[in-house]
Amino acid sequence: LDDAIDGMNFKSIKNLKDKILPDLKAIWAASLLVIPEMTPIKTENGHCGKDVYIPSSYAITGAKDADLLIFVSAEDCSKSGRVASASPCLLHPKTDRPIVGSMTFCLGSPILVPANGGD
Repeated sequence: LDDAIDGMNFKSIKNLKDKILPDLKAIWAASLLVIPEMTPIKTENGHCGKDVYIPSSYAITGAKDADLLIFVSAEDCSKSGRVASASPCLLHPKTDRPIVGSMTFCLGSPILVPANGGD
């Protein structure tokens, strides 16, 4: 997300990182019930979804104590009319549930604008 910050969208990305993503994490943690992963989740190297980059460390060492990895990005997709999009990137080999996914938020979307204007 930090790669997408510029003077025009600083408040939107700050709101996404400080408010929206923590709220989503809390909702998902309270709502999802899965069989816990006993080993680190390792990804395939490269990209997840359309343009979400996955750091190579996730392919080498994986993520410990995680049951789901979601890589988040932001882009200017104002012409598409989208607010956000998401995609599974890796399914659990035995249960077929997503264990790695991507989520892209559209900069300029009203949901990213802080309720108080970001002040």
